[in-house]
Amino acid sequence: MLPLYFPRDKHEEQVALSKLPADVGDENGETIIDERKIRIKPLPKKSVSRPPDVAVDLPVTDIGLV
Repeated sequence: MLPLYFPRDKHEEQVALSKLPADVGDENGETIIDERKIRIKPLPKKSVSRPPDVAVDLPVTDIGLV
């Protein structure tokens, strides 16, 4: 099993190429899955700030709590 992944000579390398699938990972041997790749997007642009809403002081009876 080890000569497939760690060939010691050119003959073992040729045998490994014929027996292993074509996609055995990247240069580090890691599996590449597109869905799991990290995607970094730019932050959304700040919207124009608007003045805060003015609080209206209403009596409690006008709000409907009493």
